[in-house]
Order: sequence, then structure tokens, then C-alpha cells
Amino acid sequence: MVVLRESQRDEKHYHDEMVGTLQKQYQKLQERIDSMYIDKLNGKISQDFFDLKSEEWRTEKGEILYKIEKHQNAN
Repeated sequence: MVVLRESQRDEKHYHDEMVGTLQKQYQKLQERIDSMYIDKLNGKISQDFFDLKSEEWRTEKGEILYKIEKHQNAN
């Protein structure tokens, strides 16, 4: 019984760590989008480039949210 509890605790710890890592990745992508938007407003990058990269990073963010949800449901 003790081994089972330890195994469950280890599994929960793993999922919690993964969620934390994924949340950091999500935040990093959001910060990139925000920064790139400022660059677009300042004329440093084109609208086309902004659209391309922001779509790419939004897709990545969606994938990360899906992974977070899977880990949270596993807990």
C-alpha cells in the first residue's frame, strides 16, 4: 500500500512539473507575440511576417494548452 501511494505521489509530481514547464513555454510564446506586435507597430517588421509568425506561435500555444489539459486530467 505504501508503494502504491509513493507511486501515485511520484506520478502527480511528474504531471505537476510537466504542467509548470508547459506553462512557461506558453508564457514565452505569448511574450514573443506581444514583443513582435510592438515591433510591427514601430514598423520594424511587416504585417505579413507578423501574421505568419503569430499564427505559428498561436498554433503552438494551442498544442501546449492541449498538453496541459492532458497532464491535469491525468492527475
